[in-house]
Amino acid sequence: MEILAELQHIGAATCLIDFSRSVLVALWIACQKSSKELQEDGKVCAIRSRDSDGTPRFNEISHDLVKEDIGYFFKPNEMGKYPIYQWTPKPQNNRIITQHSVFIFGRPKIDADFACVIKEENKQAILRDLELLFNIDEARMFPDLHGFAQGRAHDKCRSTLFPQDYLRYGFKAEERGDFDDAIRYYSNVIELNPTGSHFTFRAYSDRGRIYGVQGKPDKAIEDYTRAIGIEPNSVLNYNNRGAAYQEQGNLDQAIEGYTKAIELNPDNALAYENRGEAHQLQDNNDLSEVDLRTAEALRGQS
Repeated sequence: MEILAELQHIGAATCLIDFSRSVLVALWIACQKSSKELQEDGKVCAIRSRDSDGTPRFNEISHDLVKEDIGYFFKPNEMGKYPIYQWTPKPQNNRIITQHSVFIFGRPKIDADFACVIKEENKQAILRDLELLFNIDEARMFPDLHGFAQGRAHDKCRSTLFPQDYLRYGFKAEERGDFDDAIRYYSNVIELNPTGSHFTFRAYSDRGRIYGVQGKPDKAIEDYTRAIGIEPNSVLNYNNRGAAYQEQGNLDQAIEGYTKAIELNPDNALAYENRGEAHQLQDNNDLSEVDLRTAEALRGQS
């Protein structure tokens, strides 16, 4: 049994049906290219492990039964029916752990209780979202020497990078303090999505923030303005653009930006605080005091 599990996870044909306890892992596998190199749909199949009254539907294989020859599990019971077995292998390799593996077998055919078809044209986008949001990719699904070699085969082309990839690389570069690299990655997103998608919005917002950190308010304002053009109700970009105007010394437009951020979100303590400081720079002390008190009160509520 354990040898079969090992063989199954490196692509050999066995009598085991490989399921996962993780729906995200199952979705990732359903989005893989067919072994026949065909462009075809995938499918996620789900089966209940228990009936509605709580009765187990499968015979759980114990540690002792694992020692039995495989033929033991393909015999009819006293009622002449073939049982269905469920086996959760011990974590004998990294793939079993990562893929939350469980094997179902015992009958020539096992029907699914639910099934969801994954259209071929949607696979690539789903794979990118799984990687971006849940860190599920080929390297993590096959964390062993065989998987490493398989992912870097001599005849395997490098996959095309998508906007999500560049956003993630930009964020990581920003975390490292590599601001020039971050700007380059965010610019790649904008080049790939010039029409104004959410990814483009994110790239303009993030690149504007980097320009602000680098002391380039003119460029920051340009990017914040483009981001607002895509999502006009972006509180953060109105506030950040106000800060960039303030760095330029353009206090009237700074206050205008902070005010718009407050209109969109009256509980935005940061925008009140920024506007209070801008009023203070204009010697409008009464207005400044009101805003700073409001910011303090909002922070106290949170």
